[in-house]
Amino acid sequence: SGILSSTTWRENADYLAACARQYFPSATSLDLGGGLGIVEVPGEQTALNMQEVDKLVKEFKQKNPEFSLWLEPGRFPIAEAGVLLCTVTQLKSKGSYNYIGVDTGFNSLIRPILYAAHHQIVNLSRLHSTPGGPSITAEIVGNICESGDVFGHARTMPADTQEGDIVLIATAGAYGHSMA
Repeated sequence: SGILSSTTWRENADYLAACARQYFPSATSLDLGGGLGIVEVPGEQTALNMQEVDKLVKEFKQKNPEFSLWLEPGRFPIAEAGVLLCTVTQLKSKGSYNYIGVDTGFNSLIRPILYAAHHQIVNLSRLHSTPGGPSITAEIVGNICESGDVFGHARTMPADTQEGDIVLIATAGAYGHSMA
């Protein structure tokens, strides 16, 4: 899941078609699996080019008209439609680590603890902070007394973050509420 390469979808289709012809000659449909990717780490990942996926699927269909294709979209259609808003409740440092505590926990968004999923985290109250200005690297932690209740490790946050600030945790629309 989370596939951001358009060519991977075509490669999967070609591989499955070859397997179907060899082992399942009466097969008429291929399930390419799921997980159309979404950008989780802006600046480090490139969005899936859906026009390229469409082009590659059409090329495949022209060469392989005997197969219908199934594709499971995964989080793609809904992940960006939801966010988790929370409030900073405490700031602390211990050794070389900074911690920003928020008023929610993995009971609201379990994906980071369950899958080590990356969700962009933004301090909405400090959007006016100068980009590239003073910042800290911090662990963004929840309010449940559990060592794994961490929304983000080593995240860059504005140095002037304060208790009461509103923090946005992005791409929580898929499986955020349903897994809570």
